Amino acid sequence: AIGSGYIAHYLASKFGPVGPFEGAVVCTGFALLLVAFMWEENYGSCSSKTLSFRGHMIGAFNTIVSDVKISRIGLIQGLTEGTLQTFVFLWSPALRNFSINAPSNSIGLDDFGEPAYGLIFGAFMTCGVFGGLVSPLFRKSVTWLTSHHKKGEKEDLVEIEFEGEVRPA
Repeated sequence: AIGSGYIAHYLASKFGPVGPFEGAVVCTGFALLLVAFMWEENYGSCSSKTLSFRGHMIGAFNTIVSDVKISRIGLIQGLTEGTLQTFVFLWSPALRNFSINAPSNSIGLDDFGEPAYGLIFGAFMTCGVFGGLVSPLFRKSVTWLTSHHKKGEKEDLVEIEFEGEVRPA
């Protein structure tokens, strides 16, 4: 994602605003060729019972409705994706409005005074990676700073895989 932002910026600089979209068409064509010639289909179980598309959808719906945990994670995923898509839809108009009053030599503007969306997207992705790397260290530091217990006293800590014990928030 970081690299795609910088590639999109390069394509926009070289071919104008449609450059990233033309690059996406090339990438999609390449993916089509890979799938067409290298994909080995995963047919699932060796059951002789063949289900139609509708049968698969009914089975999936019944699974979602019957298991509260699956329903809950689906709801959480849907709400998370909804907020993300809202952000994606609104961030470029918001940046364009801010760039109107920005000095022409501001970092993040291209040669035409427009926001450099590819560079900004790459920076967003870099910050996401950095946050993912720093989060475990931050969580451990907060646990250490907030631990006020006497020797031999057991606290309510939670074991997180690859991080060790941390205090729940």
